[in-house]
This record gives sequence, C-alpha cells and structure tokens, in this order.
Amino acid sequence: TYLTKLWTVYELGSMLALHPDGKIILLPTVLPRMLCLGLLLVALLGSVFRSGEARAFKDTVLEDSSLVGAVLLVPVSLLAQVLLRQMAVEHQDFLRQVADFRIQSATCSVEDDRSVVEGNVVAFIQCLGLASLDDSAEQALEIFNDLVRERVPGALRNSVGRLGLRYQTVAAMSCVFLLRPFDTVNAYLHGERPLPTVMGEVVGSWTLGLAIVPLAVAGMLYVAADRPSQRLGCNAFSAVLLARHAVLMLLVFGSWYACNASIKKARRHGVWIAPCAGIVALLASATAYVYLQPGLRPVQKSSMGGLSKRLQDEIEGDRHTAHEAHGHAATP
Repeated sequence: TYLTKLWTVYELGSMLALHPDGKIILLPTVLPRMLCLGLLLVALLGSVFRSGEARAFKDTVLEDSSLVGAVLLVPVSLLAQVLLRQMAVEHQDFLRQVADFRIQSATCSVEDDRSVVEGNVVAFIQCLGLASLDDSAEQALEIFNDLVRERVPGALRNSVGRLGLRYQTVAAMSCVFLLRPFDTVNAYLHGERPLPTVMGEVVGSWTLGLAIVPLAVAGMLYVAADRPSQRLGCNAFSAVLLARHAVLMLLVFGSWYACNASIKKARRHGVWIAPCAGIVALLASATAYVYLQPGLRPVQKSSMGGLSKRLQDEIEGDRHTAHEAHGHAATP
C-alpha cells in the first residue's frame, strides 16, 4: 500500500528531491515473516539431522537420519513453496502498482491535504529541473509519475535481488547449519573426535548452509514465479507445479547425499579428497552463478539526466504543437 497513499508517496517525492542520485531501498513487508519462518523450518530440519547423529553416535548423518530428513523434506519444502508463491504474488502486485502509478489516484484521509502535498511534489519536480515554472501542475505531476515508474522497479530489484530474495537473506535462514560444526570442534578439543571428523563436519555443514539450501530456495523461487496468481487446486497447472517441485527436491537431496557421501569417504580414504573438493566447488560455483552473477553486472546509474532530457523534449514538443495549433486557429 506504499504507493497508494498520498503521504507515503510524498515521502518518496521528498527522497527523490533531496537525494536525486541517492539509493532507494525497498523491503517487502512479507520479508520479515519469510525470514522467521525460514529460520524455523531450517532449524527443524537441522534438529532432525542432529537427533539422528546423537542416537547412533555417528560422525555423519547418512546412516540414520538421512531417510528421516528426506521424509521431512517433503512437507517442509511444500510449505516453503506455498509461502514463496505468496511472496511472488505480493511482488507481482507491487510491480503492477508501479506500472499503473499516478499520484492523482493516491488516497488521502484528509482531502484538504491533497493540494498541499501535490503542490510540494510539483515544487520538487521543478527543483530537480524536470519541469519549468511555466509548466502546469498537471504536467509536473505526470513527470513525477514517470519518475516513479522508472526508478522504483530498479530499486526493488537492487533491494531484493533478481530472484526475490538476496543471498544474504537465504544464508541467514540456514545459519543453524553454520553453527553445527562447533559441537564437533568442542568434542575435538576434549579429545573425543579426530581432526578429520572436525574438517568433514565443517565442510559438510557449511556446504549445506551456504550452497545447497540457497540453491534449493532459488529453485523454489523460480518455480513460484510461474504465474503466482494462478489458484492451486485439482488442475493441470497444480500437477505441473508439483512435478517440477518434486524434481527440484530430488536434485537437492541428491546433491546433499553426494556431498556427504564423498566427505565420509574422504575421511577414510585420501583418494576421495579430490572428488569431494570437486563436488563442493561445483555446488559453490552454481550458488555464485545463481545469486551473485547478476550482481557482477555494472549497476546502471541514476537516469535522472536522461529522464529530464526526455521529458523536457516531450514538453517542448507539446508546447510547439500547441503553439502551432493556436497559430492556425488565430489565422482568419
């Protein structure tokens, strides 16, 4: 509702006027809920893995808790998919609001304030050099509408990433796996675990938290972005969505299993160190490509100058057309 209320739109206008080249950061209201729920779901999954280890007194989660984790992964991933589709719907609605944005249509609880707010926005546009003092208030407001439509979508992409969640946010959700190795480190310091076990725990847990879980979330975000407004139910679209989700989960579980299996073998046989390192490097490279590669492109600088020139050319063209029409009308 940020772009539908007059006073919040006025706040945006103030930001553009005071910092025309500044960075706008937009955070969806659903993001805190997604972060908290993601933390809970990943913590639940991590607790199951750790419980399996504790019961069997094993150094790895493969033999006892992998099957439990795979079974638990199904409802957890489905719940996450539903939540991500809800976030995709809100993201799509926001972009639609930006595309149709008009400050004249913004709601105001006290209509007497509208003339004051719109007058200040007109003054902002004139201070930015996007409109002259000779332009009407309606022209200046239309210029402001174009400015919002041009800058806000890019600000949203820079704030939440190309996929809808930034890598830092997803990595924060899986922090439970990043802290797991400290239990093994403590056991090593007390002489209860050998060093290869500690190294295997660090590599396995951090690969899971920093690569496998982010890749799984990226895949679910990609699936959720497919027609997010489409209602789920007993239809062909839901069947296709479920099939894509199942394939994704098989890939996630397969990569996790392969990583842990290679780590287990590398602890016992040195010849497996190279394949283990290759699997970890492949997962890390895939994560970097999915999340970080779009960010390596040069960020487009503020287009205020280009927008100003384009809008001024349009205004001058309108003036010239109006002047010619007035001249023809005045000719007897």
